[in-house]
Amino acid sequence: MKIGICAPVDCSTFENYLYEKDMVKVKGLGLGGSQVNQIVNELLERGYHLSIFTLDKSIEEGKEITVCGDNLTVYIGSFRRNKMCAIDFQKVERRYLEKVIKEDKPDIVHAHWTYEFALGAINSGIPHIISVRDWAPTILKLMPNPYRVIRLLMNYYVFFKGKNFVANSLYIDKKIDGLVKNKFDLVPNAIKDEDFIKTQKFLNTKTKKIVSISNGFGKLKNVPILLKAFEKVKNTLPCATLILIGKDFEKDGAAHQWVKTNSDDANIEFLGEMPHKEIFHILKDCDLLVHPALEESFGNTLIEAMSQKVPVIGGKDSGAVPWVLSDSGILIDITNVDIIVKEIVEILQNEEKWSKYSKYGYQKAYKEFRLSSIVDRYLNHYNSILGLTGSRT
Repeated sequence: MKIGICAPVDCSTFENYLYEKDMVKVKGLGLGGSQVNQIVNELLERGYHLSIFTLDKSIEEGKEITVCGDNLTVYIGSFRRNKMCAIDFQKVERRYLEKVIKEDKPDIVHAHWTYEFALGAINSGIPHIISVRDWAPTILKLMPNPYRVIRLLMNYYVFFKGKNFVANSLYIDKKIDGLVKNKFDLVPNAIKDEDFIKTQKFLNTKTKKIVSISNGFGKLKNVPILLKAFEKVKNTLPCATLILIGKDFEKDGAAHQWVKTNSDDANIEFLGEMPHKEIFHILKDCDLLVHPALEESFGNTLIEAMSQKVPVIGGKDSGAVPWVLSDSGILIDITNVDIIVKEIVEILQNEEKWSKYSKYGYQKAYKEFRLSSIVDRYLNHYNSILGLTGSRT
């Protein structure tokens, strides 16, 4: 089976599967897509023949890059950064993806997110399945702007025109129920099997390391609430450190500037964006992850922390967060500063409670969110669509 993946990716994560002459061509290319990258690598490790259809902001309109390996072909087109990208519903991007999928002719194409990548896959006429990875109506509500209105319209058009859909959480699965045709059993996000920590972990006695990982400093991620809470945490735990990772959290970045204006940056480390592997190294040494986001369709950072035996605090009303954590994490009103402070201090001063959530979180992640079992479920869905094996709901 030749599998097509139509999605944002980070090309550097699978460059070792390319011919040596092509490796240099993909350095720094891609739009991210950490979960998709892991799926791609797992399929390549299993020996599947893959074609990846993706986009990059540095490629000029009308230009493209194609690179190859023994079992891999990657097509990279232009992702425009001007206003026309939204005004014309990303016509250039959609048409490029449709064109290269038609030319490549995979047996099935798996599109991720319900926007330009999904429309390119649908319009190609190749059998497809679409992973619904966010919820456009809630995003628009929290981030009201013209771009998000257009994304919402694209999202509903994909629901109308697409044929096979799979959600990445129970939260999303319930949202799309009745809106899409051929809804398959949900397949959650995952952690590579080898990334699960194998050694025993203990609560740090001298220092207390709190970490938060977010993609952006906007309203949706709600990080100012955590920063206000940490100011109070330091009064009780002066040894505590807050580590901030992700876009806008670099030194002198948007979050750092906010802290300088509204409080002080003592005991806060602004690390910014970093490679996925480095994040795991940091998590191994942390005592607690606080995830203040107001809405998540899944929340990869939750299971990343759980895989490193790090207890997690998240929002009880934050989309998929309660489903991902359930009884294995601490669910609270993440908009209430005093409640956040109370829970942080309590778990970092109570070794028994800390050990409980460290253990339960790890067990849940290992049982439900290992990449090997998740890719098996996707393969069953592919076979079902192609009329081979499997079942759908």
